[in-house]
Amino acid sequence: MGSFNFSKSVEIALVSIVHRIYLFIIGARPLGKNGKVLRVELQHHKGLTVKLANGIKVIPGDQVMKLHFDHTWFKDKQKAKPSQTLSRQLEFRHDFRSDMQLLTAQLKRRDFSQVKAIYGWTFLYTPAARLGFQVLELPNTIRIRLARWYIGLLMRTYHVQENKRYRAAGKPIEIKAVWLSRDGLLTLYGSKSRT
Repeated sequence: MGSFNFSKSVEIALVSIVHRIYLFIIGARPLGKNGKVLRVELQHHKGLTVKLANGIKVIPGDQVMKLHFDHTWFKDKQKAKPSQTLSRQLEFRHDFRSDMQLLTAQLKRRDFSQVKAIYGWTFLYTPAARLGFQVLELPNTIRIRLARWYIGLLMRTYHVQENKRYRAAGKPIEIKAVWLSRDGLLTLYGSKSRT
């Protein structure tokens, strides 16, 4: 039986509370009772025009939806043994695809009819590209550096395996923007898509 690590438990509790407060402040909501991995934040695009590979342009003022990981999923899975890493990765991919299908169903509703694209900032940009997202570089601003620090804190707290790879290489966590147009989402994750 493993020993109880009080300081680690306090760190996990504090990070969890801070993350919940952050999600509440920005208005990120879960995808309903069946959502597992994602939360979404409805917003108007700020900044430069984003040109997507399928020809869609997202201009300032366009309605977009920002994706956030619901870190409860990671918290629940952190007790998995290292030998279960592959099974946890497969479960994450399955749950992510399921959430994308839930999101697709929600985007078909009238109240989300103006959403032009979805996007997020992540260190998981390589798997995101395999799931249909377009990967774009982020500028090295204070906001991005703060996001990188925060994502690193979450990775350490929830024992995300990629954190060990970054630390072993002695380099900071690299985050990139991932974008997917509304049409791309409906095509890839609509009711006829494969899971």
